[in-house]
Amino acid sequence: MATDAIADFGIDEGIRLVRVRIVSELRLSIRLEADHDVALAEPARLCIVGPYSAPDDAGLSDPCWGSPDPGELLAAQLESDPAGHPVLPADRPILVAASLVRGDARCDYPPGEWHVEVVLNPLIDGSPVGDLYLPYATMDVPLERADAAPLAEVLEDRYCGLASAVYREQGEPPVASP
Repeated sequence: MATDAIADFGIDEGIRLVRVRIVSELRLSIRLEADHDVALAEPARLCIVGPYSAPDDAGLSDPCWGSPDPGELLAAQLESDPAGHPVLPADRPILVAASLVRGDARCDYPPGEWHVEVVLNPLIDGSPVGDLYLPYATMDVPLERADAAPLAEVLEDRYCGLASAVYREQGEPPVASP
């Protein structure tokens, strides 16, 4: 898909509206495993984020992409301890495999290098220790093939990336006429 985004090319080239590619669907498989049981104060947060993330540019605060929410898919698979806290078990890796679509409320991103954010709030002796950010896992979301059909244009403005860099790297995408 493609959308319009505001791009700042600096003093010489100025600010202007450009057309950029956005991803409409991703199929992914994420595996989380722990060396020992990890009790959590709240469900883990799992977030897929596109390149040059800047959710404020789209008036959003959350950089996550995709529907259904990958964090909710992960939370549905977590067991609970006797006190009702979610647990990432040591004896059973969690696999989140899903086909995500762009949805209607989250950030839009172009193809490129995306990353997976996992945030845990583990319990130590029954007390939350605060957010623990696991190292990012990265994935490459490739551009479409050279012989691909023109893209459908999206009118909603939820583009959350640095449009000038993407426009320079990927060029203007071909868009189907209405």
